[in-house]
Amino acid sequence: AASKTKTKKNGMCWSAEVSWAFAWLDVGFIAVLLYQKYASAATTTFSNSNDNTTLTTTTSTRFHGTYALFMAAIAAQEWAQFLVWNRLDNHDDKTASTAAQKHDCREPLDYALSAMVFLSSQLVPLVLMGSSWLATAQQLLNSNSKEQQQQPTSNNNNNPYETDVSQQASQRLRNQALFVWSMQFLLIILCVVWSGRYCVETGAHHHQVWICASAVYATGGFPLYFASLGAYVYSGYYALLSHPTLPPREVQWIITIAVVNGIGAYGLYCWTLEACSIWCWAAFSFGIYFCTKDAVVWSYLPPALTSSSSPSRIITSSSSSS
Repeated sequence: AASKTKTKKNGMCWSAEVSWAFAWLDVGFIAVLLYQKYASAATTTFSNSNDNTTLTTTTSTRFHGTYALFMAAIAAQEWAQFLVWNRLDNHDDKTASTAAQKHDCREPLDYALSAMVFLSSQLVPLVLMGSSWLATAQQLLNSNSKEQQQQPTSNNNNNPYETDVSQQASQRLRNQALFVWSMQFLLIILCVVWSGRYCVETGAHHHQVWICASAVYATGGFPLYFASLGAYVYSGYYALLSHPTLPPREVQWIITIAVVNGIGAYGLYCWTLEACSIWCWAAFSFGIYFCTKDAVVWSYLPPALTSSSSPSRIITSSSSSS
């Protein structure tokens, strides 16, 4: 009797196992962030020499909820990738043609999982925008309380964790992010319908080629591919900048990590359209930073990108209130 063996395609093996490992790693980061937020909240007191008052903040946990949601969006994408690989790597390829191996959807579930991979990757800018909107709403509620009105609204550098973006600037940046994200999402949907690329493909280096990349490239080549990528990055970038209370230093570190990982992934794999699917190392880097961002070591490592290279994040001040 012929024995059934698991057939791997040419190139890097164990893609399903790698995606599975990183998916669980993302879940671990989320668990650590939630534990730090709810079970081990550390507080630090800053003195205000102007009015002899003190301000106590949960420095290590204030934004952990936002970071946990950010990691959850990436974890959803990793789990979707794992489910796709688990099916594609277990398909019987003994009689499959080269074209069938490349476009490896055989059943409706394969198409559904391919769509899930694309849609989960689109969650990242939306999570950042949603977190920004919630923080702005909380800011408005706090500004109406008498106790909050008695506190200074400007950052006097006694508290490095308190630097607020004005509500008007936050709304403007968030609107820009939402508009650009909507346009690139609509563009991808139109390209998918036009090109008929509804299935994840196996790339030249055995990374996934998502339907967003293959459909956009099939429709307009690399110019449209990079235009769509730029719009996605733009929306995530401005969604991050729109957060009204996220400390500038943490914004700079997040941007730095994204740029370093993006250069590595796209420098190696953009020409085979596989770069979009390589989130694992970026997710690992984000998780390490989010869970250890208050460690002393980060204070000695200035981020590669500074505020001078970022668009204006208008800071609130006592003199600008009307």
